[in-house]
Amino acid sequence: MCTVAPSCVLIVISLVCMIFGAMCIALTTWVQMDNLDIFYMFRISNDPADMDVLDTPSYVEFTGYLMAVCGIVMVTVAVIGFAGASCLKEGKSVYITYLVGMIVAFLLQLSAVLLVSKYNTLFVDHGEKFINAALAHKYVGPYNRSVKISTAWDATQALFGCCGMRGQVVFQTQTAWNRTWVDVDNNNKVVKATIPVTCCSLKPDIHDVMQMTTPEEFALQLRDNTCPVSRKQSNTEGCFVQMQVVFELFRKLFLAFSVFNLTVQASGILSGICILVKMNKRKDDEPLSNCKETNSFVITHDRDRSYFNEIV
Repeated sequence: MCTVAPSCVLIVISLVCMIFGAMCIALTTWVQMDNLDIFYMFRISNDPADMDVLDTPSYVEFTGYLMAVCGIVMVTVAVIGFAGASCLKEGKSVYITYLVGMIVAFLLQLSAVLLVSKYNTLFVDHGEKFINAALAHKYVGPYNRSVKISTAWDATQALFGCCGMRGQVVFQTQTAWNRTWVDVDNNNKVVKATIPVTCCSLKPDIHDVMQMTTPEEFALQLRDNTCPVSRKQSNTEGCFVQMQVVFELFRKLFLAFSVFNLTVQASGILSGICILVKMNKRKDDEPLSNCKETNSFVITHDRDRSYFNEIV
């Protein structure tokens, strides 16, 4: 297969494209499937009163969609590249398709980078105000799963080991959430919680806290079942700090991955253009070579004919 330099380059680039494309598909699928509730926390607007934005995917989510499509395109292009390497002389249409696909993948990756950069500006300038407003107006407590942003808050608090926007104090002033708790040591007596149960330290073997919807279910999974009332064994750090750390880590890893991916795609585009130029040049040279052979034949034929006439 790898008999000439262009085909060797094409095979290497196609192999790297397939690896990066598969990574794009796998990572975006895993993130979307495993941490869907968390994404609602990153749906923000520059207007703290615009709660309708919570029903619209954020730039981060759109980035995930673009990366999934980019991954599919890159895997497809890699397959085309492998096919083209095996028919280097005859596969001009294959290379045109390869080149177009690589350009599409490059533009998708570049668009994803621009979206993340735009979201970073929005998050830095307006994230804290909007997320705080969403907590104040939309949080209904740890037992109601019908309000997506409220569920996202519980998922975030349980996953990151945090509480509220900047700590537990927000739940002393924000009282619209369901404060129901049960004292399991006192015949399940109903009492009033001071913090949501998702702000409490949970046992390490819990797989999905979002499956629990009653105080009794939560009580079995707490390190200290009096935590929602006494705040013992509870999380005190605010969630916004954790969100900043997570988003910054995501941004840096994504940009590093994008730089490598764009480099691979740019290399693929350049290799595709070079191969097409060489193929066109070779086709332009072939008629000229044939023409020279024909002229040589004509000249030789004329000389033979002249020599024959002299003898006669």
